[in-house]
Amino acid sequence: MNKVMKQLALAAVVGAGLFVAAVPAQAAFSKYTPVQAQAAISYDRAVEIFKAQYPDYQIKDVDFDVDYGRPHYEIEGFRGYEEVDVKIDAATGEIYRVKYDRD
Repeated sequence: MNKVMKQLALAAVVGAGLFVAAVPAQAAFSKYTPVQAQAAISYDRAVEIFKAQYPDYQIKDVDFDVDYGRPHYEIEGFRGYEEVDVKIDAATGEIYRVKYDRD
């Protein structure tokens, strides 16, 4: 009986480990979150909006986030030692926050 319980426990641990390992791998292939999939402005369109306003800047990072119920893209760009952090509304495409960092 004790040997059977050990085998069952081992099977449960191995099965749980396989499930946990599969979930992150599956999530890594998803480019969009459910909220982002419903956004009127796509990732690519947000990048185009940024490049239209800041053509001399290289893009460092693009994130999708929701602050206070407002979905937006946050794009970090740089030109030389100057950095800009821009928030673009995912529903309207409006740039509603610009923050410069000049080091």
